[in-house]
Amino acid sequence: FTTETSRQLFDRANDDNAVVILAKPGTDLSELKNRIQALMPTGVEVTSAKDYALHRQSSLTKSFALIRALILGFAGLALVVGAFTVANSNTLLFARRRRNFAALRLVGASPRQIMAAAVTEAVTVALAASIIGLPLGLLFSKLIEWALDSLGTAVPLAGSAITPSIVAVAVGVGVVTTVAATLPPARSATRTPPIVAVTESETIDPGSRRWLRRGITAIV
Repeated sequence: FTTETSRQLFDRANDDNAVVILAKPGTDLSELKNRIQALMPTGVEVTSAKDYALHRQSSLTKSFALIRALILGFAGLALVVGAFTVANSNTLLFARRRRNFAALRLVGASPRQIMAAAVTEAVTVALAASIIGLPLGLLFSKLIEWALDSLGTAVPLAGSAITPSIVAVAVGVGVVTTVAATLPPARSATRTPPIVAVTESETIDPGSRRWLRRGITAIV
């Protein structure tokens, strides 16, 4: 048969990598395998259903291990770039708010209190971003599943394996990363002298410039 005819006969519209042959009860499978193999062209392998299932499972396991490694690698890269982006954004933000921090120092706020306020702000932003990001991530995964299904892929789709522990880990990583990226520029901002509150100077201090350069370098 031609490829198109074979696909129609065996109902394999987009996947003709394997054809299942059902033998009658009592048939000698070894003899049947040899007879079929003799009729097949070079490159076609005849195997039992058990061996084929094991081979397919092994192939899928290796493929998913590679895909998982690539996804984790991209996730790690995105986490690092995101951390430097947060640090860069906070450097600019805190640099523009130096007079506000200096005013708080002028009325008696300690550097520890200013640092606590900055960390609280970072945690609030991270939680808000997690609330927005989780549904968007689930929607994106559904779009990927829909695309794979529309292409007629043979990859089995079992749906999203989202559990409360996964959600908690994702939110925890986001919050910890955001807070960790906020600490260096926040520490620099807490050192703003109170005199800045009564001057016109709003220049970025050397510490902020240093973190700004690091953030830009990391993103590039």
